[in-house]
Amino acid sequence: MFGTRQPVSKTVFDKFDTDRSGSIDASELRELCHSLGHHLSAEELALALVKMDSSGDHSIAYTEFAEWWSQGERRWQKVELTGEEAEKLTQAVAYFDYFDTDKSGSVSEEEFVQLHQNLVENGMLTAAQSDSFADMDKTGEGGVDFNEYVDWLASKGVFK
Repeated sequence: MFGTRQPVSKTVFDKFDTDRSGSIDASELRELCHSLGHHLSAEELALALVKMDSSGDHSIAYTEFAEWWSQGERRWQKVELTGEEAEKLTQAVAYFDYFDTDKSGSVSEEEFVQLHQNLVENGMLTAAQSDSFADMDKTGEGGVDFNEYVDWLASKGVFK
């Protein structure tokens, strides 16, 4: 007879996984959100990827997508920012880019010392520098990439 129907979330996921990689990348997520009437700025897109990517692999697997999708209209609260939140994120991104002196896409512990000092001086953080770096450097490699940085700031409530 008829096969079992797949969940709507899987149908949507498959439609926007245009490269058939089994995950959704930034450009695919932007297109998905746009098609649903939610334009995301570059900053919102970066934050959305961080918030949805629980595995930290810089893409969204179906299980991560399904969790986000199941939240109904509340799902958009996770990815859209108010003007003030977007301003804070834009400022945080600019700080990261400025202190990533070797333009590697990550900050070393030395670069982070200066970045953290700037965040504190501008009222975005109050946490102790050594604890902050250890919180972000989950792999223990001695560096923090951009997504780890944004995820960490979001976990500290900087964008709310």
